[in-house]
Amino acid sequence: MRVWCDFTASAHPLVFRPLVERLRAQGHEVEITARDYAQTLQLIESHGMTATVIGHHGGRSAFGKFNQMRTRLKALRQWAKGRDFDVALAHGSHELTMTARRLGIPSATTFDYEWAWLQHQLGCRAATRVVVPDAIPPERLAKYTAVPPKLRQYPGLKEEYYLSDFEPDRSVLTDWSIEPERVLSYTWAAYGLESVVTWTLTPTPGGTLLRMEQAGFRADQEQAYRGAQQGWVRFFESLEQVLARADEDEEGRA
Repeated sequence: MRVWCDFTASAHPLVFRPLVERLRAQGHEVEITARDYAQTLQLIESHGMTATVIGHHGGRSAFGKFNQMRTRLKALRQWAKGRDFDVALAHGSHELTMTARRLGIPSATTFDYEWAWLQHQLGCRAATRVVVPDAIPPERLAKYTAVPPKLRQYPGLKEEYYLSDFEPDRSVLTDWSIEPERVLSYTWAAYGLESVVTWTLTPTPGGTLLRMEQAGFRADQEQAYRGAQQGWVRFFESLEQVLARADEDEEGRA
Protein backbone atom coordinates (compact mmCIF):
# COMPACT_ATOMS: atom_id res chain seq x y z
CA MET A 1 0.00 0.00 0.00
CA ARG A 2 1.21 3.51 -0.84
CA VAL A 3 0.54 6.07 1.88
CA TRP A 4 0.81 9.87 1.74
CA CYS A 5 1.18 11.96 4.92
CA ASP A 6 1.25 15.76 5.08
CA PHE A 7 2.85 17.66 7.99
CA THR A 8 1.99 21.34 8.33
CA ALA A 9 2.85 22.11 11.99
CA SER A 10 5.40 21.14 14.61
CA ALA A 11 3.14 18.60 16.33
CA HIS A 12 2.63 16.49 13.22
CA PRO A 13 6.05 14.75 13.04
CA LEU A 14 5.62 13.72 16.69
CA VAL A 15 2.12 12.35 16.16
CA PHE A 16 2.91 10.48 12.94
CA ARG A 17 6.38 9.17 13.73
CA PRO A 18 5.21 5.87 15.33
CA LEU A 19 2.55 5.39 12.65
CA VAL A 20 5.07 5.91 9.84
CA GLU A 21 7.45 3.46 11.52
CA ARG A 22 4.72 0.84 11.88
CA LEU A 23 3.49 1.22 8.31
CA ARG A 24 7.01 0.88 6.91
CA ALA A 25 7.73 -2.11 9.15
CA GLN A 26 4.68 -3.79 7.61
CA GLY A 27 6.09 -3.22 4.13
CA HIS A 28 4.02 -0.21 3.09
CA GLU A 29 5.52 2.73 1.21
CA VAL A 30 5.11 6.09 2.96
CA GLU A 31 5.84 9.46 1.36
CA ILE A 32 5.70 12.68 3.35
CA THR A 33 5.09 16.27 2.30
CA ALA A 34 5.63 19.16 4.69
CA ARG A 35 5.07 22.86 5.01
CA ASP A 36 8.04 24.99 6.05
CA TYR A 37 6.64 26.35 9.29
CA ALA A 38 8.00 26.72 12.84
CA GLN A 39 10.05 23.61 13.82
CA THR A 40 8.24 21.19 11.49
CA LEU A 41 11.18 20.45 9.19
CA GLN A 42 13.70 20.20 12.02
CA LEU A 43 11.47 17.73 13.90
CA ILE A 44 11.02 15.61 10.78
CA GLU A 45 14.79 15.35 10.45
CA SER A 46 15.42 14.74 14.16
CA HIS A 47 12.96 11.83 14.11
CA GLY A 48 14.69 10.14 11.21
CA MET A 49 12.18 11.00 8.50
CA THR A 50 12.47 12.86 5.21
CA ALA A 51 9.88 14.98 3.45
CA THR A 52 9.26 16.90 0.25
CA VAL A 53 8.88 20.53 1.28
CA ILE A 54 5.90 22.21 -0.37
CA GLY A 55 4.79 25.70 0.66
CA HIS A 56 5.17 27.80 3.78
CA HIS A 57 2.98 29.65 6.27
CA GLY A 58 0.88 32.44 4.79
CA GLY A 59 1.52 34.95 7.58
CA ARG A 60 -0.96 36.80 9.76
CA SER A 61 -3.27 38.32 7.16
CA ALA A 62 -6.30 36.49 5.82
CA PHE A 63 -5.25 37.38 2.27
CA GLY A 64 -1.78 35.95 2.80
CA LYS A 65 -3.18 32.72 4.25
CA PHE A 66 -5.70 32.33 1.42
CA ASN A 67 -3.12 33.03 -1.27
CA GLN A 68 -0.65 30.56 0.22
CA MET A 69 -3.34 27.88 0.58
CA ARG A 70 -4.32 28.28 -3.05
CA THR A 71 -0.69 28.05 -4.15
CA ARG A 72 0.01 25.04 -1.96
CA LEU A 73 -3.12 23.18 -3.07
CA LYS A 74 -1.99 23.48 -6.68
CA ALA A 75 1.55 22.36 -5.83
CA LEU A 76 0.30 19.39 -3.80
CA ARG A 77 -2.00 18.31 -6.60
CA GLN A 78 0.83 18.45 -9.12
CA TRP A 79 3.13 16.51 -6.79
CA ALA A 80 0.63 13.78 -5.83
CA LYS A 81 -0.91 13.25 -9.26
CA GLY A 82 0.34 10.03 -10.82
CA ARG A 83 1.97 8.70 -7.65
CA ASP A 84 -0.81 6.13 -7.21
CA PHE A 85 -1.42 6.62 -3.49
CA ASP A 86 -3.88 4.25 -1.86
CA VAL A 87 -4.61 6.45 1.16
CA ALA A 88 -3.72 9.91 2.49
CA LEU A 89 -3.36 10.71 6.21
CA ALA A 90 -3.29 14.05 8.02
CA HIS A 91 -3.43 15.63 11.45
CA GLY A 92 -5.63 18.60 10.65
CA SER A 93 -4.09 19.33 7.24
CA HIS A 94 -7.14 20.42 5.27
CA GLU A 95 -4.88 20.91 2.25
CA LEU A 96 -4.18 17.16 2.16
CA THR A 97 -7.82 16.09 2.39
CA MET A 98 -8.90 18.66 -0.19
CA THR A 99 -6.17 17.57 -2.60
CA ALA A 100 -6.86 13.89 -1.99
CA ARG A 101 -10.53 14.35 -2.76
CA ARG A 102 -9.71 16.11 -6.04
CA LEU A 103 -7.47 13.17 -6.99
CA GLY A 104 -9.87 10.44 -5.82
CA ILE A 105 -7.61 9.26 -2.96
CA PRO A 106 -9.33 8.06 0.24
CA SER A 107 -8.19 10.20 3.16
CA ALA A 108 -8.40 10.38 6.93
CA THR A 109 -7.78 13.37 9.18
CA THR A 110 -7.46 13.49 12.94
CA PHE A 111 -7.40 16.27 15.51
CA ASP A 112 -8.18 16.89 19.19
CA TYR A 113 -9.27 20.54 19.05
CA GLU A 114 -12.77 20.94 17.68
CA TRP A 115 -12.99 24.73 17.65
CA ALA A 116 -10.85 25.45 14.56
CA TRP A 117 -14.00 26.26 12.58
CA LEU A 118 -12.67 27.15 9.14
CA GLN A 119 -9.97 24.48 9.13
CA HIS A 120 -12.47 21.74 9.94
CA GLN A 121 -15.12 23.05 7.58
CA LEU A 122 -12.59 22.52 4.79
CA GLY A 123 -10.74 19.46 6.04
CA CYS A 124 -13.56 17.37 7.46
CA ARG A 125 -15.88 17.92 4.52
CA ALA A 126 -13.21 16.71 2.12
CA ALA A 127 -12.04 13.75 4.23
CA THR A 128 -13.26 10.18 3.85
CA ARG A 129 -12.82 9.53 7.59
CA VAL A 130 -12.51 11.85 10.59
CA VAL A 131 -10.82 10.29 13.63
CA VAL A 132 -10.98 12.07 17.00
CA PRO A 133 -10.85 11.22 20.75
CA ASP A 134 -14.16 10.18 22.26
CA ALA A 135 -13.75 13.05 24.75
CA ILE A 136 -15.08 15.36 22.01
CA PRO A 137 -18.89 15.30 22.02
CA PRO A 138 -20.03 14.09 18.57
CA GLU A 139 -22.63 16.84 18.26
CA ARG A 140 -19.84 19.43 18.07
CA LEU A 141 -18.55 17.80 14.89
CA ALA A 142 -21.83 17.48 13.00
CA LYS A 143 -21.49 21.05 11.67
CA TYR A 144 -18.34 19.85 9.85
CA THR A 145 -20.29 16.88 8.33
CA ALA A 146 -18.27 14.59 10.61
CA VAL A 147 -20.97 12.10 11.57
CA PRO A 148 -20.95 8.26 11.53
CA PRO A 149 -19.86 6.37 9.54
CA LYS A 150 -17.41 9.10 8.48
CA LEU A 151 -16.71 9.91 12.15
CA ARG A 152 -14.62 7.42 14.11
CA GLN A 153 -13.82 8.03 17.79
CA TYR A 154 -11.22 6.34 19.97
CA PRO A 155 -10.75 6.17 23.76
CA GLY A 156 -7.96 8.12 25.42
CA LEU A 157 -5.62 10.69 23.91
CA LYS A 158 -3.16 10.59 21.03
CA GLU A 159 -0.30 11.27 23.46
CA GLU A 160 -0.84 7.82 24.96
CA TYR A 161 0.45 6.16 21.81
CA TYR A 162 2.98 8.58 20.36
CA LEU A 163 4.70 9.06 23.75
CA SER A 164 4.52 5.38 24.72
CA ASP A 165 8.25 4.86 24.04
CA PHE A 166 9.37 8.22 25.46
CA GLU A 167 12.43 8.11 27.71
CA PRO A 168 12.80 11.24 29.86
CA ASP A 169 16.17 13.01 30.03
CA ARG A 170 16.64 14.48 33.51
CA SER A 171 19.43 16.77 32.29
CA VAL A 172 16.69 18.93 30.76
CA LEU A 173 15.69 19.97 34.29
CA THR A 174 19.11 21.50 34.83
CA ASP A 175 19.34 22.99 31.34
CA TRP A 176 15.97 24.75 31.78
CA SER A 177 16.47 25.61 35.48
CA ILE A 178 13.37 23.61 36.40
CA GLU A 179 12.91 22.52 40.01
CA PRO A 180 12.02 18.80 40.14
CA GLU A 181 8.72 18.02 41.89
CA ARG A 182 7.70 21.71 41.69
CA VAL A 183 7.73 23.07 38.10
CA LEU A 184 6.73 21.44 34.82
CA SER A 185 7.10 23.37 31.57
CA TYR A 186 6.55 22.23 28.00
CA THR A 187 5.75 23.60 24.56
CA TRP A 188 2.24 23.50 23.11
CA ALA A 189 2.42 23.81 19.34
CA ALA A 190 -0.63 23.24 17.15
CA TYR A 191 -2.56 24.96 14.36
CA GLY A 192 -0.07 27.81 14.13
CA LEU A 193 0.11 28.33 17.89
CA GLU A 194 3.58 28.19 19.44
CA SER A 195 3.06 28.48 23.19
CA VAL A 196 4.61 27.35 26.47
CA VAL A 197 2.57 25.81 29.30
CA THR A 198 4.02 26.03 32.81
CA TRP A 199 2.65 24.28 35.89
CA THR A 200 3.88 25.33 39.33
CA LEU A 201 3.24 23.56 42.65
CA THR A 202 3.59 25.67 45.81
CA PRO A 203 3.13 24.20 49.32
CA THR A 204 0.59 26.04 51.50
CA PRO A 205 -0.62 25.47 55.07
CA GLY A 206 -3.84 23.97 53.71
CA GLY A 207 -2.32 21.79 50.97
CA THR A 208 -0.79 22.66 47.60
CA LEU A 209 -1.42 25.60 45.29
CA LEU A 210 -1.45 24.62 41.60
CA ARG A 211 -0.81 27.40 39.09
CA MET A 212 -0.98 26.98 35.31
CA GLU A 213 0.08 29.52 32.71
CA GLN A 214 -0.06 29.21 28.91
CA ALA A 215 1.90 31.98 27.19
CA GLY A 216 2.71 32.77 23.57
CA PHE A 217 -0.61 33.72 21.95
CA ARG A 218 -0.23 36.29 19.18
CA ALA A 219 -2.63 39.19 18.72
CA ASP A 220 -4.18 37.49 15.67
CA GLN A 221 -4.86 34.21 17.51
CA GLU A 222 -7.99 35.27 19.36
CA GLN A 223 -9.83 32.09 18.36
CA ALA A 224 -7.05 29.91 19.77
CA TYR A 225 -6.98 32.03 22.93
CA ARG A 226 -10.74 31.70 23.45
CA GLY A 227 -10.54 27.97 22.79
CA ALA A 228 -7.76 27.58 25.34
CA GLN A 229 -9.76 29.53 27.91
CA GLN A 230 -12.77 27.27 27.47
CA GLY A 231 -10.67 24.12 27.31
CA TRP A 232 -8.69 24.81 30.46
CA VAL A 233 -11.86 25.67 32.40
CA ARG A 234 -13.30 22.26 31.50
CA PHE A 235 -10.01 20.58 32.34
CA PHE A 236 -9.80 22.11 35.81
CA GLU A 237 -13.46 21.32 36.49
CA SER A 238 -12.69 17.68 35.71
CA LEU A 239 -9.49 17.82 37.77
CA GLU A 240 -11.42 19.11 40.79
CA GLN A 241 -13.85 16.20 40.46
CA VAL A 242 -10.99 13.69 40.29
CA LEU A 243 -9.29 15.20 43.36
CA ALA A 244 -12.59 15.25 45.26
CA ARG A 245 -13.06 11.52 44.55
CA ALA A 246 -9.48 10.85 45.67
CA ASP A 247 -10.15 12.68 48.94
CA GLU A 248 -13.34 10.67 49.45
CA ASP A 249 -11.49 7.39 48.81
CA GLU A 250 -8.77 8.36 51.27
CA GLU A 251 -11.34 9.26 53.93
CA GLY A 252 -13.08 5.94 53.32
CA ARG A 253 -9.89 3.98 53.83
CA ALA A 254 -9.20 5.92 57.06
